[in-house]
Amino acid sequence: MKTGSLLGIFTLVLALAIPIPTVLCESLTIAESEACENVRGWVSVSAGPVTSFAIHSDGSLWGWGENRHGQLGDGTVTNRYTPIRIMDNVISVSANSGITMAVTYDGSLWSWGGSQTDARRHVPTKIMEDMIYVSLGLANTIVVGANGDLWRISASYPLNYEKLMGDVVYASAGDHHVVAIKTDGSLWAWGSNRDGQLGDGTTENRQEPIKIMDDVVTASASAHSMAIRSDGSLWAWGANWNGQLGDGTTEDRYIPIIIMDDVVAISAGMHLSMAIRDDGSLWAWGGSWHGELGDGATGNRFDPIKILEDVACVSTNGYTSIFGFPVAHTLAIKTDGTLWAWGNNTFGQLGDGTTENRLYPIMIHDRALLP
Repeated sequence: MKTGSLLGIFTLVLALAIPIPTVLCESLTIAESEACENVRGWVSVSAGPVTSFAIHSDGSLWGWGENRHGQLGDGTVTNRYTPIRIMDNVISVSANSGITMAVTYDGSLWSWGGSQTDARRHVPTKIMEDMIYVSLGLANTIVVGANGDLWRISASYPLNYEKLMGDVVYASAGDHHVVAIKTDGSLWAWGSNRDGQLGDGTTENRQEPIKIMDDVVTASASAHSMAIRSDGSLWAWGANWNGQLGDGTTEDRYIPIIIMDDVVAISAGMHLSMAIRDDGSLWAWGGSWHGELGDGATGNRFDPIKILEDVACVSTNGYTSIFGFPVAHTLAIKTDGTLWAWGNNTFGQLGDGTTENRLYPIMIHDRALLP
């Protein structure tokens, strides 16, 4: 089934009560724009382990941060410390440490990065059609098709494609596992389960998807898993060594436990978590070595703490550095369309023109959009 247009994707996701990662507001009719709430400015962000990407309301994709594998897609292997325009008409983007993929409004899936020497991989290259969403983890690349098929793509070249299941509307690739939501709201998981991140009550790895819970509207996976149910309740399970589950402990959980209510959006990082409540407040918990929680401190938070107001979108990530400790940063968009960033900034992934870590959220000014 062809996606046809952005409206088809937009309608599909709304009908299934699954939040679309971004909407190109200026591509919609007046009536459709009302549904999109006439957002202008930044509309979606995606934090990779060492890179950052943001989509503007005009559909343009911007990237910054580490670029030695060409993962920014600007045709170079030069790190970028402020946002640089990559491509247009993008509705979804995701990155791991060396590869980036994006879906455009016509359903095309594009890929770049993964090589320090092959210049062909330093610019976006079309690899699939009829897609609506992409998610990259450490060990998995997952793509959701417009017809509901879920595909796994190999992380190395040449790319290999494997169809995993059908009837899917959303999926999130964690560090070594995947969670997926079907059209009936059921949540499924498979992959590594060492810390209980599948949520089936065991630590047994699963090669095939297993049903975890019902009535789920969105989910996020990293070393742990989180899910929001239709009543706004947030559930979490899996690794908890830094308190990233938010239950006040460091005890791993092998089945989903409820954390808080009135939640509308989430993002799971390797050792931290972010959640937006229905009043627009952003809450964070877990580990913070370089300010990635955004509360001005370093160390662990075992319970959610409020960070910002009027937040519409958030993304966090993380990785283990060469020194053996976790590193992460966080990106957020406020309801006024402004972009904010904080945490580790070793490769310029905050986009403020420096490599200085930030313990508090700072606004990445619109002047970065100027030539």
